[in-house]
Amino acid sequence: MNASTLIIAIFCVILAAASTVMAGNQNVRFTLHNMSNNTDAAQGLTTAVRTTYSAEVDQVCVFCHTPHHAKPAIPLWNKYIPNYGAGYFKMYTSSRSLSATARSATAPGPTSLLCLSCHDGKTAINVLHNAKYGTAAVGYDPGDRVIDMGFGPAPFTFSDLGFKTGVNLGGTDADPAAGNVLNDDHPIGFSYTQAASQNTKLKTTVDSRIRFFPPNNSIECSSCHDPHVNYNTDSTSQPGDPTLRPFLVMSNVGSALCLSCHDK
Repeated sequence: MNASTLIIAIFCVILAAASTVMAGNQNVRFTLHNMSNNTDAAQGLTTAVRTTYSAEVDQVCVFCHTPHHAKPAIPLWNKYIPNYGAGYFKMYTSSRSLSATARSATAPGPTSLLCLSCHDGKTAINVLHNAKYGTAAVGYDPGDRVIDMGFGPAPFTFSDLGFKTGVNLGGTDADPAAGNVLNDDHPIGFSYTQAASQNTKLKTTVDSRIRFFPPNNSIECSSCHDPHVNYNTDSTSQPGDPTLRPFLVMSNVGSALCLSCHDK
């Protein structure tokens, strides 16, 4: 093993260790990702704290996770993941400042596909793989069920949530339900280790709260976002950290999150 190979190998170990560190202020019950009708008034948790919730589901974690018959098995996912064909996603590749590795990314990694199962603006957020509520989901996998959802006290359709700015990542103004347009978003699905070895504007040592994913220390949605972090300040007994909005792994005040990787 030559010196450069050894350095890259050590770098991979460092990044793998860094990816295990989680953001603080975790309390998914007080976030928008709690779409249940579960409340705890004594702790300041009411449906008023959240805007989207189910009238009949009182479990918090079931909207993303299931303890049995998950798909995929890791991380016990309770969502429908479409079988995307090769070349389905339009990835961000235009910037000359990107490394060759980043420019060659052709699809999101498995971790990002989990996020996109709600945030592509096309896949229904209210279809669960295992649920004791709702009705059979036509056009999805056998056993998948459509559960009721509410937008505040009034009913709403999936498009009301899926097309909201910041929630829908895969659509465009012309086609909000496109589901595959990621060339206007931060690049994902590539090895940060390899990218940093090709691009001197990427740091080889990054903040430990930024997460990288196997098998090659990949940059994915969850590198910068933590779906469980609480940034909601409405609750006096369980206040979140507003600097972690929207679901950031660390504060981006002064672009600190961006500058953790980018040497600018």
